[in-house]
Amino acid sequence: MSLQGKIIRTLSNKKYSSGVYYLTHDCTTEPTGVYLCKMELDGAFVKTEKLIIEK
Repeated sequence: MSLQGKIIRTLSNKKYSSGVYYLTHDCTTEPTGVYLCKMELDGAFVKTEKLIIEK
């Protein structure tokens, strides 16, 4: 999501069982900038990470 709160891309809406998972995204189509990665668990807020894309 952008810093303005606009959802840019949803990487997954899949339900996962317990474990470790890795999701990848090709950022070459995204413009340079600061983005937020919001992670949720069962609809509850879990964590937000700041991502910086530089080209």
